[in-house]
Amino acid sequence: MPVIRSQKIRLSSRPTGTHTAANFALTVTELLVCNLFMFVDLSMRGCMNQGRSYVPSFEVDKLIEGENVGDVIESLSKELKVGDVITSRFDWRKYFIAKPAWVGLKLVGVKVGDVIFNSGVAGTVENVAGQSAKPRGYNVVGSAVSVK
Repeated sequence: MPVIRSQKIRLSSRPTGTHTAANFALTVTELLVCNLFMFVDLSMRGCMNQGRSYVPSFEVDKLIEGENVGDVIESLSKELKVGDVITSRFDWRKYFIAKPAWVGLKLVGVKVGDVIFNSGVAGTVENVAGQSAKPRGYNVVGSAVSVK
């Protein structure tokens, strides 16, 4: 597969008078991902309707946002390398560009060796959180409920 490189232009400073090339900067892709799977779950059906809900409704003629599993095909990140498989919650699309992030556990100050209790591991988010924490050196304990 040929290397796909995406470049973005960002505003690096506010122009004074007429804008010049110095007001812009070229940014190279940090992480290019090819989505392999896009999750469809029951909660998404409610998002297809318009009205009040605990999550915003999907907009007609706009991309659908959902859980994805993708393969890193280009990386300038120290955290992720080509061939890593990651999860994301971006639009349903074949390729996307992102900055690597591991937000949830960093926010609460979890350290390698700490125990993470994961309730409801049968759910999509909890499942991904547990599977993502284990390779990073966290001890994961999960629980699930069965309804008969």
